[in-house]
Amino acid sequence: MRRPHALLLACLLAACATPAPQPVPEAPAVPRIGVVGLVQEQRHREINRDNWQRAIVGVIRNTEKDQNANVARMRYEVTVFFDAGEQETIVVDENPNLQPGQRVRVTGNRIEPLSR
Repeated sequence: MRRPHALLLACLLAACATPAPQPVPEAPAVPRIGVVGLVQEQRHREINRDNWQRAIVGVIRNTEKDQNANVARMRYEVTVFFDAGEQETIVVDENPNLQPGQRVRVTGNRIEPLSR
């Protein structure tokens, strides 16, 4: 009777020892060409112990410096109209320094200006 239990335990342990399946790697992003339609700055605000007083003062005094005291990070939304007729909004963390009407190459979330 002990032998079947040991065999069952060995089978269960062997099943647990097999590695988990690896995720399927994503296909490489295909570069797409398009035109910048709009670049919007998004301010993500966060109030913490260090900036809450300046944020309240900024609302009362209505000054740009005090109002921006609680900005935790900036993001930029770039709307691109692709040559294939598609439209996409890409979010980037750094200012892309792009102008509406500028031709760009988009690969994944990376935007590169094209030289004219």
